[in-house]
Amino acid sequence: HIVEVYDFDEFNGMAYLVMELVTGGSMRGWLRSANKNAPEMLAQGIEMVRQGADALAYAHAMGMVHRDIKPDNLLLQPGLMGGPPIVKVADFGLARMAGSSNLTATGMAIGTPAYMSPEQCQGRDLDGRSDIYALGVMLYEVATGTLPFVVKTVSEAVFKHVYVPAPSPRQIRPDLPEILETIILRCLAKTAEERFTAADL
Repeated sequence: HIVEVYDFDEFNGMAYLVMELVTGGSMRGWLRSANKNAPEMLAQGIEMVRQGADALAYAHAMGMVHRDIKPDNLLLQPGLMGGPPIVKVADFGLARMAGSSNLTATGMAIGTPAYMSPEQCQGRDLDGRSDIYALGVMLYEVATGTLPFVVKTVSEAVFKHVYVPAPSPRQIRPDLPEILETIILRCLAKTAEERFTAADL
């Protein structure tokens, strides 16, 4: 479930990659168009996040942390014979090996504010549990149709991710299974130690 890279090289001083063509758009487009209240849409969205989790489990096993998991980076390959789409995780451009610094030269944390883990917001060292937090944000979005924290600025994102508990998904959508809410909230735990230890659990 990771976009394949077939080749890489340099031309006229510019580095380039030759990658698998994925033609079904992204999970962001799916979220915008899906009828969130339809039971089959919830199941399909959960399956997309599961496939993304499988990809991240593999990357984490190789010692790599993605650092920018969001619906835009889960690309959709149309399924065979009109079947459900297959998720391909893309844009490992911000990825680092676990334990390396999460800061730019100017000391800014890198990532997309709405999906950044508390430790990423604070510029701490990251491991796979930071990506699991981002998966939890996406799962929350799939389940409720909204983000756990609507943020407009980086400083607001930092404050909410670090200090504000995520609202209960079942308060927004009471028909959600309790087990799904439990999984989402564990992914969104403020400390990495409270989250799942692996993305494919």
